[in-house]
Amino acid sequence: MCYNKRMKNTLARKIASAAAVSATLALCACSTPVTVLFDTERPWRAKDETNGYERLDYAVSVYDVSAGTDAQNKIKIAEGALLYTLDEGVEIRDNISYSTVDMSFSVTYNDSAAEKDRGLTDKISSHTLFQTNSLDSCEMEKTVSLAPRADTVNRSYTVSADYFGAHTAKFLYTAIEDATEQTLSIPRSTYCDNEMMFYLARATALADGASPNFYMTNMFEAFASGKLENYVMVASVNGVTSVDVGDWVKDLGVEAVTNEESGETSYPVPCFETSIMPSIERHGPPYYVFYSQNPLKQDGKEHKKVPVKIVFNEYSGSKLGKITEYVLRACDFTKA
Repeated sequence: MCYNKRMKNTLARKIASAAAVSATLALCACSTPVTVLFDTERPWRAKDETNGYERLDYAVSVYDVSAGTDAQNKIKIAEGALLYTLDEGVEIRDNISYSTVDMSFSVTYNDSAAEKDRGLTDKISSHTLFQTNSLDSCEMEKTVSLAPRADTVNRSYTVSADYFGAHTAKFLYTAIEDATEQTLSIPRSTYCDNEMMFYLARATALADGASPNFYMTNMFEAFASGKLENYVMVASVNGVTSVDVGDWVKDLGVEAVTNEESGETSYPVPCFETSIMPSIERHGPPYYVFYSQNPLKQDGKEHKKVPVKIVFNEYSGSKLGKITEYVLRACDFTKA
């Protein structure tokens, strides 16, 4: 996950913001150090489990809300899928455990979308290797593949970073003829890559009214500015609300709620409504992530603060234009 203001006036930014997994905000480095405390017991690992595994599958919907957010004016213009897979302890180096987070995303625009987008599919994928205990990133690779559009420069790209080994990052616009690969030196320090943003926020002490901090790097922004920095992010919990993702969550220990008037039964998931944004005065729209307040249970395993729903709002000036929603539709806590 990443933030980047410089993509705002390009098709790549529009796709990336619609695809929350790659949308970006402008960031500024914070000169005052903050205290970052991650959960001793990782929320994606069952208690007493050595290594955790988690596969989260989301349905993606993109809406045009330029005419309003009510049901009559809210128009779905694209849909797709987002998949996150976290696998702990996949590699041991010098007696240190390493884990991975893999992300894949695709979205296809329908006939209600702008003419230049109709029928086109855009894809994003990333792979991040990180230290299991510290959450420090070791390596990152990301590919953004945008469908060709008439009269528009295709900003598809690949970016990679070797934080621990060569201390070098590489960036290339893959669909621009004669584009050359850019390289950037990574100062020797510790970094948490933005592709892990939802997990970094999740591992902090989320609670009603809390606003824990964590550090995050933005490799896209680094190539735009010419230097890599650590930025302070804030995960502000705005309260607890219920999110209905379907009755399939009854098998995950979610309690039933019966409507007294209709007699209908549903399984709303109580969630921490969390906004994630940079700790700066001027910033773009936050991500709203709804982390489960209670553990989700499967096959004797309990995973905490599971992101049940993710929302990203895209503005044109001060006017809300698009909303992208990611709704959990399946999860697995046991590696097949």
